[in-house]
This record gives sequence, structure tokens and C-alpha cells, in this order.
Amino acid sequence: MSLHIWPCVLVLLLSHPILLLALQTKPWLGNPYEFDFESAFTYSRYRKVEGASKQLKSPSNDYDLFFDLGFTPRYNIDVRAEFELAETPRQNFNWRSAALQARYQWLNDIAGDPISLTTGVNFRAVPHHSLKDVSCPYASYANYELTLSLGKEWSKEGEWTMRTYGYATVGMANHGFPWMHDIVTWQFNWQDTHALFLFTVGDFGFGHQQHVNVHRFNGWGEFLHQSIDLGLAYRYRINIWGTLTVSYAYRLFAHNFPQRVNFFTLTYHLPFSFF
Repeated sequence: MSLHIWPCVLVLLLSHPILLLALQTKPWLGNPYEFDFESAFTYSRYRKVEGASKQLKSPSNDYDLFFDLGFTPRYNIDVRAEFELAETPRQNFNWRSAALQARYQWLNDIAGDPISLTTGVNFRAVPHHSLKDVSCPYASYANYELTLSLGKEWSKEGEWTMRTYGYATVGMANHGFPWMHDIVTWQFNWQDTHALFLFTVGDFGFGHQQHVNVHRFNGWGEFLHQSIDLGLAYRYRINIWGTLTVSYAYRLFAHNFPQRVNFFTLTYHLPFSFF
């Protein structure tokens, strides 16, 4: 990452502008009439794309910056938006994607139901320059997803101690073939201050093309690609100032996709309300 980019990254992380908005996977919603802001910075690195017909000439060091803003207008509905910036060896620091999300919670185990169940829709727009980058994980210019999240929480003395949930999407873009995205996570909480997360992430594209040419690329929508990542995260609550999370993930398996990727992420999350 070029030196002149670092001041921009630091300013964006610390200032978290309201207009730059991210998507949720867990089935639990925030408090009614409450907003929440989240920003995340991810550094990832890989050397090869598995099964590529034309390989990278050098390792790919990628930098992603995410911002999201969510709002819960009532107890069983939330809406959210995301703005993503990226820099890679094939893309200067620039806009990578923007997304919108709307979700509805059908069941809530915190309120007495046996599980929590939430469904939703996602829409993500991706510019032309990002789709030409093999590090960009999206299918095409306009990407649509239906989402499902199931979870269960265990609590003691008014604070959750452990919870687990699964998240799945089925997606289709304006060009290419469908895909699935899946997450399974286990979370442990101590005194509502320290939390540990274990998670797996899977991506599966159902296109017909194989043998990616990284130098002549236009999105993942046409490719038969697969990947499975395994990760660990630690979260610390900073009193009323939100939470700070550090995480690491490693790509255990890849087919026609970047392989042996290392992901390092720093996330800041702050719920707030004007009411």
C-alpha cells in the first residue's frame, strides 16, 4: 500500500462519516429506533489463484476499507447500507462496491421463541474497474441476494454467555450464474466485556468456466469457484464507546479462486440513538 494512502485510511477509520454506510449476518436485531455504525479495515495476502490458466506475477497484497450504517425502525425490521474502498496491485485506492440490505425477524429466542430466524434481501453495485480485479469477490455489476439467518443464544444473569448461528445466501447477478455464501459461527462472552468468536465462511459459485486468467478478468459470475475459510476473532467492549474487534482468517480450501489467503481485520462498532 503506497505511503500517501495511509493518512486517508486513518482519517476515514477515525472520522466514520455518516454517509458511508454495512451488512449484517447474525439473526438478532438492534434496539428499536437505534442506529449502529461499523467500520472495518482488512489486509489480505495471497500468492496464487488455484487452477488459474494465467497466474499472478507477484503476491497480491490487498487493503479493504468498509463502512456501514444500520437503523432498526421497529423491533423486527432493520435496514443497512455499506460502502467499500479497496487498494490492490491491480486497483489504486478507490471505490470497490456499495450495498443495501433489508431484513425481517420472524422469530426471536431472546423474547421466548425456540430460535431466532431472520430473512432479508441484499443488493450490491460494483463498478467496472473493480470487476477487472481478481481480488474483487463479486459476480457482476448488479448483485442480488436472498438471505437466511438462524441462531440460538444462552444467557446468565441478563447477559449472553454463548451463542451460535448460521447464515446463508443465494445470489444472482445481472450477468453470470448463481452462487451461495455461507457462515457458521460460535461466540463466547465474558461479563459483556470480552468475547471470542470462531467462524467458518464458504463461497460457492455455480458457473461453467474454469481456469481463471487473472490478466483478462471480468468478475466471478461465469466461474465454477469454491472456497472455505476458518477464522478466530476477539472483541473488547470500550464502555459506552462501542466495541473493537481483531480477527484472523485463513483460506483452507480453494478451487478456481485465490488460495491460501491470510486475512487480518480490525473492526470498530458503535450503536447510538437520537431519541
